[in-house]
Amino acid sequence: EELNERIRRARNVIVYGVKESDSVDAIQNTAQDKITISRILSTINPDKTWLPNCVFRIGEKTKDKSRPIRLVFDSAEIANDFLVECSKCVNRDNWLQGIFFCHDRSPRERNYLKWLRKILKQRIDCGEKDLTIKYISGVPKIITIQKM
Repeated sequence: EELNERIRRARNVIVYGVKESDSVDAIQNTAQDKITISRILSTINPDKTWLPNCVFRIGEKTKDKSRPIRLVFDSAEIANDFLVECSKCVNRDNWLQGIFFCHDRSPRERNYLKWLRKILKQRIDCGEKDLTIKYISGVPKIITIQKM
């Protein structure tokens, strides 16, 4: 079951930090999100034509914060290609600052990462230095940062 969940989510990318419209019209909000996502995609790499099949907000709408947006692509390869391009252009455009992209993780993966962050914080609070979380063969692990 977990494996199927991960395979299903592999085509998805989650986008955080995109301001949500104040309108109560869901159709208008979705249209605005699609325009914003198109602008983001063309800013990241104008030569690529990433076209998500679906663009929608996740979770319940609240007044004080914007919900993340889930992009569903045709394949996991397209989603990974998009995320690689995102990592290359972190500071390309000022209007993209505060917008973050990541894989769509299963609840089990999110819980494990949350637990790992807690362990990392405890180790840093106990005086260990130069620690970070890094994905090794697709699995997050706490490692020591190698200084050059």
